[in-house]
Amino acid sequence: MKVRDEIYLEVMKNGWNEEKQCFVQFYGSDTLDASALIMPLVFFTAPNDPRLVKTLDYFWSRRRNFQYVFILVDRSFNTSVTTLP
Repeated sequence: MKVRDEIYLEVMKNGWNEEKQCFVQFYGSDTLDASALIMPLVFFTAPNDPRLVKTLDYFWSRRRNFQYVFILVDRSFNTSVTTLP
């Protein structure tokens, strides 16, 4: 439980972009991360968590249509960044 709580606190602190008001692809990024959309499905956040709601607002406010958003998010992935050591 301790490690889980540490991961949660780290993601909530470093995975959030205050300026964009959304969760981002990686720490320090300003690109929306579509994986945030499943946070409540995997019980990482509550569905009514204020930051999740703001992320959803950001997501929906920038869409042209549902399919386009997922293509856009996928294309925005920065392949030069890795989390591997």
